[in-house]
Amino acid sequence: MLNVVSAQFTKAELRADGLTCSLCSNATYKQLKTLDFIDSIGMDLDHATFLLYFNKDKTVDFEKIRNKVEFAGFTVGMLKATYTFNNFTVDTSHCFNMAGAVFCFINANTQTLNGEAELQIVDAGFISKKEYKKYADYLAAHPEGSYMRVFHVIL
Repeated sequence: MLNVVSAQFTKAELRADGLTCSLCSNATYKQLKTLDFIDSIGMDLDHATFLLYFNKDKTVDFEKIRNKVEFAGFTVGMLKATYTFNNFTVDTSHCFNMAGAVFCFINANTQTLNGEAELQIVDAGFISKKEYKKYADYLAAHPEGSYMRVFHVIL
């Protein structure tokens, strides 16, 4: 079931893999800062993690985030985005459409979400290769649609 929602992601936690020093972190930070939908960025150098806070009036584009990390010379090891739900029922057959992208839940127990929830994108390029192997069979059986980007997420 596909629901169309009008709210927005508010923030995200991004782990960049391959960072070895503060210069690497700085290069990634500078790339991410060029995205107009990112309001501010916090950094945790010990865990190579960036906390991204999004502008309320802009559409978040996760592909652009991944591309910026890769342009800086690194890979996305994990991306968890926070979204505010309002009485939204979730199971493995539920998806929601937001700003031209579809987000489909996998391995979700039936539940109703109210308030903030973290959604981790588990598609290739958004998690480590080792982690991706856990979801590869499911993702191969549920390919993307040709007319819009489909992201597969877990709670």
